[in-house]
Amino acid sequence: MRLEQLEYVTEIAKCHSMTRAAANLFVTQPALSESLNSLERELDFTIFRRSKQGMTLTAAGEKFFEEAQMVLSIIRGWDKFSQVGAEEGGNVNLGFTSVTRNLLPLIEAAVENAGGDYHLCCFASGDDTVLADIQQGKFNVGLIGVIPAKYSEYAPFCEKNGWKLDFLFEDPFQVMISTKNPLAQKELLEFDDLKGLTIARYPDPYGSITKAYYRDFFAQDYPCYTHDKDILLEQVARDRAVAVFPWVSVVNHYRVRRGQVKPMSIRNFSLPVHFYIIHPGEEKLTAPERLLVEHIREIPFLERIQAGEE
Repeated sequence: MRLEQLEYVTEIAKCHSMTRAAANLFVTQPALSESLNSLERELDFTIFRRSKQGMTLTAAGEKFFEEAQMVLSIIRGWDKFSQVGAEEGGNVNLGFTSVTRNLLPLIEAAVENAGGDYHLCCFASGDDTVLADIQQGKFNVGLIGVIPAKYSEYAPFCEKNGWKLDFLFEDPFQVMISTKNPLAQKELLEFDDLKGLTIARYPDPYGSITKAYYRDFFAQDYPCYTHDKDILLEQVARDRAVAVFPWVSVVNHYRVRRGQVKPMSIRNFSLPVHFYIIHPGEEKLTAPERLLVEHIREIPFLERIQAGEE
């Protein structure tokens, strides 16, 4: 059982709807449903009745809901203890999504060079869970990389809750192609070049951007989906398929550094990724958290990455 599952149950109970709860929690409905089903299997009883009228608590679910609220209330009360001494030092939690993972070494170096009196703790999150993770107190500062369409989901929530989205830089998606492929000799790819290529991608819903914006350009999907970037880039290096990633997320990958895979742009087509720091407002941050945000803002990410720094 995980703490987030208690949060999920309380939100579903309040909304009487899996769809509305998923939207409020910023998780996908399938992920929320699977988490609830897993919890019910673990507990060996049904928490909710499902019907066309919505989700209602069973008798056992009522008791579980009541005790879950008590547990969450107690845990949230622990926040006051974490603030003791926090203004001078302690741990600072930073959440990051998969596309921002390559930024961490530069952030860690900036923190180390600044000599701040705190320890940086990095936690992996997801595009669909980072807002919920901040709400639940897993971390107060997050790094995200989103396409413009996805930004429209974050911005209203942040504005409503007084949260901040601090823009860092923009980086486009690029096609990863094997240097064995003759097309790698070109400066830019043409749409006609893509029609004979196979694209490798993450499974749904994790590969939704590739599926929505790029899939129709290519002849077919590679027959095996995977969550592992290394495996995808291995297929690219062997010239079995191409893949699509933001440049910063792969530029330091050994397949690219060894010249086995080449990132390439498509002529007259670009899908940018905008990178942001997200946090609930500086007035709600501890002094070390505010210092971390300041350090991140000052890093010239693209310049450092292009120079090969890690």
